[in-house]
Amino acid sequence: MRSWFFRHVDDPRIRAVTFDVFDTVLLRNTKPERLRFFEIASELTIELAARGYPVSKEAAFHARALSHEIAYRTAPMNRFQREAKFEDIGKLVARALSLSDPSLVDVIQEVELRYEEQNLRGNRAIIELLAEARSRGKKLFFLSDMYLSNAQVRRLLARAAADLTVDGGYVSSESSLSKHAGGLFDLFCESEGFAPHELLHVGDNAHSDVASPRAKGWNALHLPRGKAFQWARAARELHTTALLKRLLP
Repeated sequence: MRSWFFRHVDDPRIRAVTFDVFDTVLLRNTKPERLRFFEIASELTIELAARGYPVSKEAAFHARALSHEIAYRTAPMNRFQREAKFEDIGKLVARALSLSDPSLVDVIQEVELRYEEQNLRGNRAIIELLAEARSRGKKLFFLSDMYLSNAQVRRLLARAAADLTVDGGYVSSESSLSKHAGGLFDLFCESEGFAPHELLHVGDNAHSDVASPRAKGWNALHLPRGKAFQWARAARELHTTALLKRLLP
C-alpha cells in the first residue's frame, strides 16, 4: 500500500491531501449503529440517574434512535441547514425524555462522545502514511460527513490519532454541505485556495470519497474496510436484531 499511496502523493502537482475520518482514520468496531445507540442509552441512564433524572434504558434508546432519524429527515427542510447537527439531536433526545434542564443537552452529548472515544481506534497504517505525506510538504486536512462539530471530530482524532497533525478540517454539520453531494469539496477549494487537480482525497466510501471528489476534478484513492470486517459487521447486525428483540419491549 505504501508505494501505491506515495506514487500519488509524490506527484508534484499535489499540494494537499484530505482524508475521511470515520472508518478511514478512526476505525469503528463491528457494532452496528443500533447496538451503539443501545449501549450509549445504557450509559446515559446511569448519568441521568446520578443527577436525579431516572430514565429507563428502553426510553433512552428509543429517544436516541428516533431523534437521529428526525434530525436527518428534517435538516434538508431548513434552507440554512442541510445537514443534521449533534446539538439538535441532543435537544431532541432531551425533549423525548421530558428533560427540561437545558444543561442536560450537554450531558447527552458528552456521554456519547466518551462512548465514541472508548470504541474508536486509530488506523495506524493510514495515520503513518498521512503523517509522512505531511512531512514531505503536503498540507493535510480532514473532510467528514458527520453530525459532530469540527471541534468534536478534532477531540476524537486527538484521542485515537494524537500524533497526526492536521492543517484544518471541514464537517458537513457546520457547512451544511456534504462530500456525498459534492458541495464540501467545492467549499474546501474556495476556502483554502487550491485547484481541484492539486488535491488528493482518501477514504473508505466508494461514492462520497471517490466518485464524488473525482466528479469535481480531484484525485481520489479508495481505502475500503476489508471483506472480513464487512462480513463480521453483517453477522453482528443479525445478532443485534435478535438481542434487541429480547431486551426491548
